[in-house]
Amino acid sequence: MRRILLTEADQFPITDELVDLIAQQGFELKRINGYAQKDIREAGKDCFGILMYHGDINSDTLDSFQEMRIISRVGTGYEKIDVGEANRRGLVVTNVPGAFTDVLADQAMLLILMYARQMPFLLRSRQAHHWPAPQEFPATADLGDQTLGIIGFGPSGQALAKRALAFGMKVKAWSRTQKPEIAAQLGVTEVAFEEALNCDYVSLHVALTPDTAHIIDTESLKHFRSSGVLINIGRGGLVDETALVEALDSDRLRGAGLDVVDPEPLPLSSPLWQHKKVELTFHTAAFTTSGGERCMRLALEEIFRVGSGLTPLNQIKS
Repeated sequence: MRRILLTEADQFPITDELVDLIAQQGFELKRINGYAQKDIREAGKDCFGILMYHGDINSDTLDSFQEMRIISRVGTGYEKIDVGEANRRGLVVTNVPGAFTDVLADQAMLLILMYARQMPFLLRSRQAHHWPAPQEFPATADLGDQTLGIIGFGPSGQALAKRALAFGMKVKAWSRTQKPEIAAQLGVTEVAFEEALNCDYVSLHVALTPDTAHIIDTESLKHFRSSGVLINIGRGGLVDETALVEALDSDRLRGAGLDVVDPEPLPLSSPLWQHKKVELTFHTAAFTTSGGERCMRLALEEIFRVGSGLTPLNQIKS
């Protein structure tokens, strides 16, 4: 019987309904906890497909696969998979684009609202059992007077734009491929990269690639407003942590709402843990019950398609 390997089964449990579906499709499910390379190599050597959330798939890991035909990413990003090498070996690589579009946009809007309504200050006051006097409150601006710069105007960037516009914000967007019709339809202004950074809030929605790694660095941070807030629900590697902390410490940036960091989990030595201008949400943007099951099902269906000799819907090619 052909086998499917599920990584991180302890963190992302699969429903009984999907387990039954796997059996109905003629597959046997194998599970491992975590995503250590040695465990993936050992457990995956006799598997037809792998369902994975995190973890590297490099040439050494590919060497261990004897029957593998498809690597199905339960999610969007695939920067840790050596797609080119997998393709050269005849393996199909797939992902689930758009599976978390709305919840990612919700999380970005949540972080914007947290800073707009001074929630970091309020939470710290509560933790200190301190009831602040009115004159202690930081200055607060109406969202209708604020601008949002969106870096990457794909599905999640467009979804955030809709939410921000509903709050009356002015939205500017930058992407490597302009989308004038969509921008005009939504009421978004497409601008140059530097202008998108010069906003009250800047939210990152680009994939992590060699071209976008540390897209927010010392140089790009020079274009931010001192009242600006960085929001990152994309990938931690998009931001140079050292440069970010320097900008926060020198008051060249008001705050940073980070759902993702690099590396994850965040090392205890990182200054982001204790920084009073930083809010962390621990890569939880996609953590909804229905969204997780939907994404798992779509990733599974790609394995079923390949197992039936069909072309997958979302194949990634180098």
